[in-house]
Amino acid sequence: CRVMGEAVIQLRETVLEAIMQCLKHPNEYVRYVAALSMRALSEALPQQTQTILAALVNMVQITHAEASTEKSHAPLIKFAHAIHGYSNALAAVISASTRHALSISYLLCTAVLDTAHLLYSSTSSINEPYIIMRRQEACWILVSSVLSLNEYFVKMHLEKILDMWDVSMGAVGVKLPAEEPGISYALRARAAAVISFTTFIRQCPALLSQERMAIIFKYISNTIDLISSLPPSYKPASSASLNAINTLKMYLFEIFRCLPNAALGVPQNRTMINFITKMAFAEA
Repeated sequence: CRVMGEAVIQLRETVLEAIMQCLKHPNEYVRYVAALSMRALSEALPQQTQTILAALVNMVQITHAEASTEKSHAPLIKFAHAIHGYSNALAAVISASTRHALSISYLLCTAVLDTAHLLYSSTSSINEPYIIMRRQEACWILVSSVLSLNEYFVKMHLEKILDMWDVSMGAVGVKLPAEEPGISYALRARAAAVISFTTFIRQCPALLSQERMAIIFKYISNTIDLISSLPPSYKPASSASLNAINTLKMYLFEIFRCLPNAALGVPQNRTMINFITKMAFAEA
């Protein structure tokens, strides 16, 4: 799409249909590639970015509505894949708009944030860990994308985002499920939430007040406690389980790399810094 530029407009419908089908694929890596393809299409056709964004928002919301009335397991898994794929594509297009001259409506981005909130809040009525994980990943990738917009937009919606973080990571003493694959699903969901406030730290330094830094460190502490709740005898049952643990650790490392030096020097934060350092040496 990037190479062909606007010449791709003649094949727009064919390309778009192929991408939309791949966004529902059961393999997550196919969905990720399809999301990147949607981003490339929006870059090739910047005048149609608004239309693409609106269509993706509608697809996430329609799929969510259809899933809410479904009771059978297999269709629910398919809906989870579709929501995850559409959300990744939506986030990819929004993120591209911050790097290129793509025209997007802030009203539409507000609808994206509302959709993310809808996805997260709806997990309370779901009992399937895999579906919960996919919805939460979709939620946080959307939140991360709108956090990449300018600080004015983020400031206008920060209270809603802070409320979502607090529901996700504010509770103290949360334990992981007793067995796999619930453990890896819970770790992946937490990793997605963590990367969202890493984006906030990196993109919105002017909004990092002392009060908000204290809140972020509380979330980091709770995440460390979550990892620490793994029993000493725990061994990842699969490569997916190991990847979930390492991904969460990697995102924690990234937070400490992005934090201001002044925040790292506060005495009450040193325990967390030491824990992260030990994890780094352990992984080395």
